[in-house]
Amino acid sequence: MPSTTSSGGLRVALIHPNVPHQDLFDRLAQSHLPPLGVLYLASALRAEGHDVRVMDLNLDGAPEAMIPELRRFRPDVVGMGSLAPSFEHVVNLSTRIRERLDHDYTFVAGGADASVRPEVYADTELFDTVLVGEAEQTLTALCDALPQIPKMNGIVPPGERTSPPAAVIRPDDMPFPARDLLPLKRYRGGPAYKIRRHTTSIFTHRGCAYTCTFCEKGVHDGPMRFRSARSMFEEVREIVEKYGIRDIRFIDDVLMINRKILTEFCDLVIENGLRFDWLCCSRMDLMHPELLAKMRRAGCYRLELGVESGNDRILEMTKKGARTRQAIEAMTAARQAGIEVIANYIVGFPSETVDEMRETIDFSLRLKSDFAIYFAFVPYQGATIADQYHLGWGPLANGFRDKSRHYLVDTETVQGMVDRAYTRFYFRPDFIARRLTTARSAWLIADLARLAGLYTARKARRAFSRAQAAFAAVTRPTI
Repeated sequence: MPSTTSSGGLRVALIHPNVPHQDLFDRLAQSHLPPLGVLYLASALRAEGHDVRVMDLNLDGAPEAMIPELRRFRPDVVGMGSLAPSFEHVVNLSTRIRERLDHDYTFVAGGADASVRPEVYADTELFDTVLVGEAEQTLTALCDALPQIPKMNGIVPPGERTSPPAAVIRPDDMPFPARDLLPLKRYRGGPAYKIRRHTTSIFTHRGCAYTCTFCEKGVHDGPMRFRSARSMFEEVREIVEKYGIRDIRFIDDVLMINRKILTEFCDLVIENGLRFDWLCCSRMDLMHPELLAKMRRAGCYRLELGVESGNDRILEMTKKGARTRQAIEAMTAARQAGIEVIANYIVGFPSETVDEMRETIDFSLRLKSDFAIYFAFVPYQGATIADQYHLGWGPLANGFRDKSRHYLVDTETVQGMVDRAYTRFYFRPDFIARRLTTARSAWLIADLARLAGLYTARKARRAFSRAQAAFAAVTRPTI
């Protein structure tokens, strides 16, 4: 039988694996924030009387420090999160936990990647079960049923490899994430995602109404479920007043999809005089001028838009229902409201040519968003486009892309295009001048300068490596 705490609950350790960076300049795109999914699980478990510890390896990446903490805590349940780029790291870390923890415990995998590929995690034979989908209810049910594994959707039965996803949850039924379990002020958002030194994040809905072909929904698939404006406001007020953080990132894919609730939220912020800065994601077809104006009054300073491509053929492939002209219109609407824009782009889609990738980069420069983030296309498993073209995902492959005849451009060239895009965008005199004149503090300028230095050094190393390879090829003796 599992041991119990003085309150009668179990000891549960939840681990959030760190995300590997392909390169240093990814820090513009990667913004380390508290793992809200894990903190939601923690709050659900604590509501049932369990003692919970959260370990975020993005803060303390060395597992050597985590293992002794686990041995001292002696958890009854260990929950391991999952993200597709972290799979090899998760396997290595889980193997180490199995080798080093010598007491009885139940080992559970869950999270985005495990929900899409539960059979892959089951096949490692490291875990007693895998949770599929939203896990607040299934994890608490598992803890209640131990040492048995309960039979319910969302929990892979012993000896099996998959399960239907868990029942979806109404977001307003959930307690706020257990932010007190992590040192919030140790998190640092990337320069594109903040205007203050300390920043954190919030979710406002679950599910997705769209069918973008390059996206895998993972945990939060299913019908759209929205929190009330009052619930959103109260959580923001807690973040500001309890934790002293006034820069908040709404990390929903499309915050502006529910115009009524967002308008009510902005009204609550304005009427109550709650002062904080915030940014969010939206779509190009949801940029209503009246709503943007109200968002600006309520503290919104920046929007993240998925422009994705500067080529209409590629945009048609993504099934976003967007065209390049809408990106121009969206940019104009945001500027008129006084809101900055981060524009996201993807290059290297199957069937995309070098000329089409150049078209995207050129378009991004003409659009002149305040920030631009460039990604090499990755065939996430569960994404429609990956299934359509039978694209393999390889955690150990270059850029996570297995070779395919559908890629007209090799991965190394695609990554080179991403490098050139960053160089052309961020080393423009007008971008540098605008950042210097609009940055609120010296530390933000220092962040950007540090990234520029890292990027320049990385380019020099890559150029040196290419020169070495070329020299070796020329001087290699022939037989």
